[in-house]
Amino acid sequence: MAIVSTYKVAIPREGEFLRSMHIPAPQLVAHRKWLWSELAVNGNVYELFGLPAMTLVHKVLSAVAVAWTASVTITIGDGALGAACFFSSANIAPQTAVTTGVMVDSEVSAGTAANGKYYAAADTIDATIAGATPAAGELNLWVIYSLMQE
Repeated sequence: MAIVSTYKVAIPREGEFLRSMHIPAPQLVAHRKWLWSELAVNGNVYELFGLPAMTLVHKVLSAVAVAWTASVTITIGDGALGAACFFSSANIAPQTAVTTGVMVDSEVSAGTAANGKYYAAADTIDATIAGATPAAGELNLWVIYSLMQE
């Protein structure tokens, strides 16, 4: 039996993304790890990802790489729907580092954009830090999105 590689898709290397063959629009992934020193002020809202107009956010994923300072709360939302439209702090569990490699999916949260949102106008995905001033912690976030065409 011969091996036929007509439909083989190369697994992306670091810094590359696997596209969905442009049907109907490619799903893309944005990822970044934020250190406590970048999100260090209790009560601040930090704009993490800038979204251009006509962006469909399918979901947001999170994983705490290093546990955050006790009492720190982190919510993930946007400029339009509010502080926790993707994740409440209970969903993220900032004081618990993820050691299993399993990310938390916004689809399991009760936020108003938990199952995705279409942004007709430009917006941002934001983190709100509250409860205490961070002195430790690292948060990974992934945004699964598509750029829609007119």
